[in-house]
Amino acid sequence: MYSSILKRGSFNKVFCAEATGVYIKDSNGREYIDSCSGAVASLGYSNQSITDAMVEQVQRVPFAHTGTFTSEAAESLADLLIKQSNGVFSKVVFSPSGTEAVEVALKLASQFWRINGYEKKNIVLCRELSYHGGSSKTLEVGGQLNRKKYFSKGSNQSENIRVCNVYRNLDSFETVDDYINYCVDSLEREIVNAGAENVSCFLIETVGGSTSGSVTAPKGYFDQIEQLCKKYNILLILDEVMCGLGRTGYYYAYEAECISPDIIAVGKTIAAGYQPLAATLCNNRVADTIESLRSGFVHAGTYVGHNVACAAGFAAQKYVLENSLVDAVNEKGYYLSSVLKRELGNLSIVGDVRGRGFLKSIELVKSKAQNTPFSADENVSEMVKNIGMNNQILLYTCEGFSHKGTSDHILIAPPYICSTDELDCITERVVNTITTVESLLHNTKKRRLSCQPIN
Repeated sequence: MYSSILKRGSFNKVFCAEATGVYIKDSNGREYIDSCSGAVASLGYSNQSITDAMVEQVQRVPFAHTGTFTSEAAESLADLLIKQSNGVFSKVVFSPSGTEAVEVALKLASQFWRINGYEKKNIVLCRELSYHGGSSKTLEVGGQLNRKKYFSKGSNQSENIRVCNVYRNLDSFETVDDYINYCVDSLEREIVNAGAENVSCFLIETVGGSTSGSVTAPKGYFDQIEQLCKKYNILLILDEVMCGLGRTGYYYAYEAECISPDIIAVGKTIAAGYQPLAATLCNNRVADTIESLRSGFVHAGTYVGHNVACAAGFAAQKYVLENSLVDAVNEKGYYLSSVLKRELGNLSIVGDVRGRGFLKSIELVKSKAQNTPFSADENVSEMVKNIGMNNQILLYTCEGFSHKGTSDHILIAPPYICSTDELDCITERVVNTITTVESLLHNTKKRRLSCQPIN
């Protein structure tokens, strides 16, 4: 099919015709259950309260430039986000995307240090495998080598700071505490090497996203990270664009770690996909410093705090809270883990099932005994996605990286409104897909056919 839209990815796109609940139909009437949709569609595809709020806002005031105006929708959503932080944060900046929300976080940190007289604090530290957005700046500071190779100078400190992935790396250490210390020490070494007087912040995903595959750190890791940032006078910034706002069974994912970051970026589920929206929150320490200037935060954007987007965001978050969906995700997240582990445990190419709440990942390996990843030229992620489409399930397939090579995984991040029957349906189709892939990997002729998407 010819398209005037520039190609992105190797998958041949399918026309989306309509969507209801947790299902999407293509233009041929074929229906797919949505197991992820980019971890965005947290409330499914037919939430009347959100569409009503958007229509009402469009009819009242669709757009008013925030250089002059604020809106009831923006103020209400900001108040809700701050209230849910239980005193950790005090101010909000809205953005049209998660990438921009992370950029805002970095700009807040930079302006904060300059106002306080720390002109040299410019370095942003992140971890290996981290992905914080698609802009030049967020790609540059992150550790996702495959996505940044065309756009940045190459290596930076992020590649030396270890992600705390127990499945991949614990076997080299005697205890979990030893492994945690190793990961924390890798950060401290980079701070010392760069000079703490030159380091602005440490930017980290509270729960890993699509690159590392829903990696959660063992208890104690984030405590030590927070203390290290305080020791060296560095701001702690959390990227919760994917894992925040209920996705992990906590409203903010950092609540599970009992820490208090300085700045946080959230997005994706904030408006449940009904509008492009994200937000950056900062604590009193940062906010008071920024607002000490007459000009306040030196930042602008045409669609910052867009009226309709904020109306959708407020309606979505209000719906999440009024229907106790964060608690539902927490409870059903345990159920989802148990059925995935039970049904996938005996498959030879499934190395690990991990995650928290409704942010799960299934890591696929060539050798289960050795945790050996597939090579990139085996195209396992592409095979999984195509077979998943044939099985009428939308799968978020990822090609990540480990110290042992390429690591393919499937991200499962269903809508918060999923029933247990729908989670069972997702599990059944995931199992059928991976079972088929496992069989095809041992049959070269059939495997070639599996790389052909449905018509």
